[in-house]
Amino acid sequence: MDNTTYEFFIRRAWKCDRFQKGANTDTWELMLYKYHSYQEVKGKATEKKEKLEFERKFSRIKVFLENAIDNLLFRVAGSPDAKELSDQFLDLRNDVTSATDPESLYTPLRKSFALLNENKL
Repeated sequence: MDNTTYEFFIRRAWKCDRFQKGANTDTWELMLYKYHSYQEVKGKATEKKEKLEFERKFSRIKVFLENAIDNLLFRVAGSPDAKELSDQFLDLRNDVTSATDPESLYTPLRKSFALLNENKL
């Protein structure tokens, strides 16, 4: 999984620079690190601690992504294709909200770039 995809999505959604609104590759990278640490200690004494650390980082990223998608929904509200675009972004938001691991969170990010590019967002 490419951590720059996460940062570029946030930056495009908010039209912001790095380190603003959660746009930081290190945020994604740290979440992946916590995920792999948790996967490695399953069944060991530190499993609960590692799981909590991963879940905290993962939840934080989900909030950043949900907020970015909400901003995109606001941006497309006045466009001629608002209904169709809103539906597509809401589908992406639902995918983010229901994600349970980094891979399922990364999938809507990959999908989003085609939508952003097609609509010049």
